[in-house]
Amino acid sequence: MSDFIGMRTYATLLWQLLRSLIEGALDGLVRQLGRRVINKVLAAIDQGVEGFLEEALQISAPQVAVQLQAEALGYL
Repeated sequence: MSDFIGMRTYATLLWQLLRSLIEGALDGLVRQLGRRVINKVLAAIDQGVEGFLEEALQISAPQVAVQLQAEALGYL
């Protein structure tokens, strides 16, 4: 596995962990804010983080597909 794919995997796993913690913290606010508001907040956070990861780490789905194909062909 290339360093790029390893970094992407680590970043994805770390984000999933952090998202779970954020979601757990927000669950305590469901009574005050409602599930709909909490879901909107989570969606906005997801969009922001995923946009950051895509830009900063260049890990959009098409880029990962090209990277994997290049690895399979032995270019990397």
